[in-house]
Amino acid sequence: MDKYTFTGHLYPPNQLDVVSEVRTDFSSPDGNFEGKVNFQVNPHDKNEIVVIVEASNYEGSIGNLKNSIQVFVNGIIDASNYYNGMGVEARLYHCTHRESNYEFITGSLDLKGAVNDRVMSPGGVIKALHKSEYLLYALSNFRKALKYSEDKGFFCYRCVETMKQYFAHITGLENESRVWETLRLELKIDRTVLDYIKGFADGIRHGDIRSYSDFEGQELLEYTVKILDRFILYTDNKDSFLSKEFAELTLS
Repeated sequence: MDKYTFTGHLYPPNQLDVVSEVRTDFSSPDGNFEGKVNFQVNPHDKNEIVVIVEASNYEGSIGNLKNSIQVFVNGIIDASNYYNGMGVEARLYHCTHRESNYEFITGSLDLKGAVNDRVMSPGGVIKALHKSEYLLYALSNFRKALKYSEDKGFFCYRCVETMKQYFAHITGLENESRVWETLRLELKIDRTVLDYIKGFADGIRHGDIRSYSDFEGQELLEYTVKILDRFILYTDNKDSFLSKEFAELTLS
């Protein structure tokens, strides 16, 4: 059996007593592997958790394994949240496997290294927030897509849906297909891009399970942030956005 040791923490700290240890057989939601999981709360620091995973047939990435275990750990914490009426989160941030150590960041290193691709600095975006509350909520959903990698598809699409609601609001249109068409035409987004993001959200939105590879997860973020780029410029100054003559955003 191959052993992976994950470390995580509870947030906010010191607000919830959780079950101190859980030992169980485990299979990933997508059936990618089976194994055993030992969840433990650090007896010296009740805000720290350790999760030991033993698997004999796992061939995927550490990132995908972390997402599967994160969902399971969420369930353990949520059992206590349900019982106590609390909303504490558990986030895994480190893994040791054989001689290797992995740190999990909150977000995307690829996007962090591509700040020059963004269309507006934080200061400019903050000023644009006053022009539409829909931008506020679009940014909020994108943050959740960056933070909750196990639900990335759901929050990426909800980010786009918030933009759709903006166009429903400013046009007064009630027909869903016409609102989506307006978004596509105004922001110059090919429908295949929206359908691609939607494909990772539909099942989750209806309570199903949807997994994806590291590559797909990064693609979801990159397409979403490119749509968000255009939405920021559009809400800030529609005429200025249109004058830039963006090429249509299509699937690469």
